[in-house]
Amino acid sequence: MPGEHPMSDVPSRYQPLVDHLAASTEAEMIVTFAAIKRLIGGTLPETALRTAAWWTNPAHRHVRLWRAVGWRAHVDWRNSRVRFTRDAEGVTP
Repeated sequence: MPGEHPMSDVPSRYQPLVDHLAASTEAEMIVTFAAIKRLIGGTLPETALRTAAWWTNPAHRHVRLWRAVGWRAHVDWRNSRVRFTRDAEGVTP
């Protein structure tokens, strides 16, 4: 259900992005940094604009959130966007 989080009762500022991904029936979604900023209603941290680990390291709660709804992130620095692909094994805990 949109707005629910598998990690905590405290809302994540990235939940609107997670909800957007969860609602998609596509196998891949390309989302620009600008579109992500609009979805979350604010800016991305500098580390999101400089390091792939911000998008891929499951030590980060936001990464666990989109993985929990079955997505992995692949950053396209040249075009300032992220390609989200369905996890090969579906939804991951």
